[in-house]
Amino acid sequence: MAAAVSYDPQVQQVATVYARGFLQAAQRELGSEVAVWDAVEELEVLATQVFAHQPGMVARLSSSRASLADKVALLKKVLGDRVSSVVVRFLGVLCQHGRFDFLGPIVSQTRVLANQAAGIVPVVITSAVELPADVEERVTQSLAAKLGGKIALTKKIDPELLGGLQVRVGDTVFDGSVQGKLERVRRTAFERAAERIRAEFDRFVSVE
Repeated sequence: MAAAVSYDPQVQQVATVYARGFLQAAQRELGSEVAVWDAVEELEVLATQVFAHQPGMVARLSSSRASLADKVALLKKVLGDRVSSVVVRFLGVLCQHGRFDFLGPIVSQTRVLANQAAGIVPVVITSAVELPADVEERVTQSLAAKLGGKIALTKKIDPELLGGLQVRVGDTVFDGSVQGKLERVRRTAFERAAERIRAEFDRFVSVE
């Protein structure tokens, strides 16, 4: 499985500030909830499918040696009229404040805040193989019923799970995979061994 991403509270704090700023700007300019969601998705696509694959461009937009005018000109040249003005201006703000290299965390936090405002619970389902459509539908309906609202489903494939499902609801993980069960058995064995060692140590100390 992929290594866990470390949590940096300073990055999270900065990301939250800019995410709120983007959502407020989008709401003021666009008005409708649908248009705001479109802007969020547009920003998300740019971050994950464009800038994530263009490290050279990100380096130029993050560089303190390039002027703001040059950065804005580069953004307009690359994005043109294909991207909404509120998104282009927001990217310019990131350049202006030297935060363009925070784009990934900012976009992630924007999605989190948008979901919270709409009462949507993010759910990540990880399986060893692609889920059949009927199974995915049953799982989705069951989760929606238990959570009492709408869910935003993300699917992931991890062959190392060895079968079964791993479901993440917010920060809580429900692990029904074979790998998860083996890990729980292993952890239980270690805990029992530790108890036996402590008991032997206590007996040794009492004899002394």
